[in-house]
Amino acid sequence: MNIKTLVIFYNAFILSRLLDKKEKMKQYEDADLIKRISPIAWRHINLYGQYEFYRDTTSINVDELIGTLEKKFIWHQLAESEQYLK
Repeated sequence: MNIKTLVIFYNAFILSRLLDKKEKMKQYEDADLIKRISPIAWRHINLYGQYEFYRDTTSINVDELIGTLEKKFIWHQLAESEQYLK
């Protein structure tokens, strides 16, 4: 797998979980906005950084991550930029 595939999968996974949550909460305006965000976004990825990967048994808490996204209204910021909309 290459980095592009992983970033797209990560973005699609997070957007999908966020969409499910908004639809269950009947927040349809937010859900419609999320549907317009492309998972092919790189702006939030630092391609010039130095990364170290360890075999850690700690998993990412996706629900906590989505809660942070909701608090910061990140999808609204992304949606304002035409390059992230389908």
